[in-house]
Amino acid sequence: MKPIMLLLLPLVFVGCNRKTSVPVGDSVQKELVISEQQYQATVTNNYHISNATIAGDSLFVTFGASGCSGGSWETSIVDADRVAESHPVQRYLKLRLINNELCAAAFSRKIAVNIRPLRVTGTSKVAFNLNGWNQPLLYQY
Repeated sequence: MKPIMLLLLPLVFVGCNRKTSVPVGDSVQKELVISEQQYQATVTNNYHISNATIAGDSLFVTFGASGCSGGSWETSIVDADRVAESHPVQRYLKLRLINNELCAAAFSRKIAVNIRPLRVTGTSKVAFNLNGWNQPLLYQY
């Protein structure tokens, strides 16, 4: 019986290796989308951003919206896929929230996204203009 258990043991560890969203502190890692079309189509009037910060290669956004629990919300950060030539260079971002919950309660969530793909060659910093946030977020690398 022991030889069979020893043969099955590696399968248990292999079977548990799944790709999932990785928590970042109290945040959940979300998708970064780079698309002019999706940027233009993203609605921004169904939430309120209460905080936005950059730490390392991550953008953290805390936002609130109405809903039943917030458990079914789908979120991502959408980049406009364009760079404004200024000093520092600038990129344009929106939070995309798909919220099909029809309740009036208010909930808050904090998400994180890896912004490393938004680095611009030839410079060591980029200012992000996040729609709904009142000041640019400076990303230095």
